[in-house]
Amino acid sequence: MPIRNHRTTGGRDKEHTSDKRRKRQRPVAGDTHVAWTVAGPAFAVHVVCGPKGVRSVSFLKESRATSKSNPDAERQRRKFLRDHPWAGQLLTELGRYLNGEKASFAGIPLDLGESESFQAKVWRACAKITYGQTVTYAELAARTGRPNAARAVGQAMARNRLPILIPCHRVLRKDGRLGGFSAPGGTSLKRHLLAMEARAARG
Repeated sequence: MPIRNHRTTGGRDKEHTSDKRRKRQRPVAGDTHVAWTVAGPAFAVHVVCGPKGVRSVSFLKESRATSKSNPDAERQRRKFLRDHPWAGQLLTELGRYLNGEKASFAGIPLDLGESESFQAKVWRACAKITYGQTVTYAELAARTGRPNAARAVGQAMARNRLPILIPCHRVLRKDGRLGGFSAPGGTSLKRHLLAMEARAARG
């Protein structure tokens, strides 16, 4: 499982058809955050973690150059892994996922910010979508207790900064079409993720 270390604080991917520019997540003063790049055969992801959980996951192009590490950054990452065992589980499961194996992110904390907002409720419901399965925006809205809020669900998906862990690629239009996906590769990547999961789920 290739894991490349970055010193950057990470960023947020645009998901689906949102055309708004997404600003990179900025660290809070005194905050401890670390980042890794985990690569698979087809693509890689850049993941940022903090004490409260995973803060962002961004899709990268496999050919993207990585920055050189340094001893201080390495020590910080090793300390973070010792203090937060879930981070090691995250890296292992991301490696499995990117290599086309069935992976589970259960028990890994997610830093969702405003945890009581409707948007956060949508994200938590999305995180429970079974590997290899899909739902529609309307179905996901119903799972949050607001069956008529499909449009608001779509907006929440557009702001998702934790793809794969909050698998917005598993949410489709009511007519079964893919809908948008603004990560590098667009709907081709979305189709690839769904096909990869279907193969792994079949065993």
